[in-house]
Amino acid sequence: MKELSMLEMGTVLSALGCGLMAGVFFAFSTFVMKALGALPPAQGIAAMQSINVALINRWFMAAFFGTALLCSWSQRFRSRLRPTCLPEACFTWAARSW
Repeated sequence: MKELSMLEMGTVLSALGCGLMAGVFFAFSTFVMKALGALPPAQGIAAMQSINVALINRWFMAAFFGTALLCSWSQRFRSRLRPTCLPEACFTWAARSW
């Protein structure tokens, strides 16, 4: 089995973290917001405040901020190997997609 470099490991973990956060946001926007909208306003407010309190914990914060830090670290580490900027990276990705 091939051993992953630090850059490859950072990229894989960044992608997994982004996928995890996308799933959290998708579930919140499709399930939770619809359920909160079905409640009377006073109960919806109380439920949302309860969600906000429960959401702030070390696991969510680690996934949320850790993914952002890991993505920026991976990009910074990659740019040391080959200097690039965001527009160039987007153009390269778009060109390869066509």
